Amino acid sequence: MKKTGCALLFSLLVLIGHSQEPHWIKFNWVGDSIGAKYFDKTAIDIPIQIENMPYKFVAQFDLGATSSMLYGNEITPYLAVCKELKDEIDTFFKTWIDSKPCPTFKGVKLKLGNVPFCKIDFGFYTGYGDSLTADSVKSNTVKEIGTIGSDFFKDKVLIIDYPNQQICIADAIPKEFVSGFNFIDLKFVDGVILIPVQIGNKKENLIFDTGSSLFALSTNEKNANEISGENETIADSLKISSWGKEYYAYGKKVNEEVKIGNMVMPKALVYYDKREWNYFFVSHDIWGITGNAYFWNSTVIIDFKTQKFGVSNSLK
Repeated sequence: MKKTGCALLFSLLVLIGHSQEPHWIKFNWVGDSIGAKYFDKTAIDIPIQIENMPYKFVAQFDLGATSSMLYGNEITPYLAVCKELKDEIDTFFKTWIDSKPCPTFKGVKLKLGNVPFCKIDFGFYTGYGDSLTADSVKSNTVKEIGTIGSDFFKDKVLIIDYPNQQICIADAIPKEFVSGFNFIDLKFVDGVILIPVQIGNKKENLIFDTGSSLFALSTNEKNANEISGENETIADSLKISSWGKEYYAYGKKVNEEVKIGNMVMPKALVYYDKREWNYFFVSHDIWGITGNAYFWNSTVIIDFKTQKFGVSNSLK
């Protein structure tokens, strides 16, 4: 029965990918308080159903993560009630997460929103996430159970419609999305999406990361000072938590023009922190990271097959 069900789901996904009408998957913005400030768009969650389990799950939509994963501490209690998922754990096939080799869930059946997928691999991020009590597992509350990373969209086209809070996955860019977009070449290196930008009179590469919602630009202190000025006062500071690690980020005014293709990006702060970023950026030819904040009023297209990055001309 399981193989037959997967075949049917796969056939449906193929039909979805070739249909003229895009099948949209709704997402939710997650708000949070950071220090004394409340931000209504700190992350993106997508409703997810795993192996027909009757529980309310969401997964963070994070293209900065190169591997999709289920959080070990949160998914483990459900393995006792879902034999199908437990049987899909492969301890031989490793998924590397945060420099740690983890087991892999092989060939998971799931839905994102109402759109079905089959034979999806997830890393089993052992030891990560909140531990759930028996009462919590049985409760009707929504649990953030994992992360949807860039590997989920391999060889596909991903459309992110920020104003309408929805994404679409297709085999090719739908015709109605060809005109009215500014397309540039991107690089897809080791699961990381790199987009070329012009900062002042220099051409640089930025990681595109939907897991970074607060900052239009983030980089190391050296790069931040170059486009802001060492004497520019710090306009903002935030204590940030990322994958369980906390650090301070400092924001300064950008005094250089930032362009993606022929589009001048809105004025924003550039944030930096004191972590050891410099080696990572230099060794990978990366200036920094851009997240959702630049694109809140736009639609973004990422063609993983032909390596194109498009932004709607409605950017404000």
